Amino acid sequence: MKNKVLQTLIEAVARTLDDAFGLPVYQNQVAQGFEQPSFFLQTSETFRKQRRGQRYFQQVPFEILCFPAEDGDNRELTLRAEKLYDLLELLALPEGPPWNGGTLRGLEMRHRIEDGVLCFFVTYRFYLWRDSEEIYMETVKMDFKTDDEKG
Repeated sequence: MKNKVLQTLIEAVARTLDDAFGLPVYQNQVAQGFEQPSFFLQTSETFRKQRRGQRYFQQVPFEILCFPAEDGDNRELTLRAEKLYDLLELLALPEGPPWNGGTLRGLEMRHRIEDGVLCFFVTYRFYLWRDSEEIYMETVKMDFKTDDEKG
């Protein structure tokens, strides 16, 4: 788990949005230069729970905000919501650590349109393995008695 698991997952979601829509995807608050249409990506209430040994269960809920090109364009937001259900159901993960490719299933997907902004929710759950540092003895001295010495 030394790798950046959460940031890599966030980047996979952002890349999926960018590839499908070609719109800016923000992760941080933007004071100036905020473009519309665009997406704003955030996680909330992420947790990690230790299971047996070095196994950990992690849950990462995402909230994806979508801002339309024109304020109040609910049709645009509804069409984007429908596309997000398909895109985020099976999230393609990057090759290399920590994921080594594959897909991750999006769960508990739902959306609402509030104040002219699409709020889309999806949760990803997965198991992690923590590499443990084994502590080995440096030297061992063992004395054996032969049958002659037992006497």
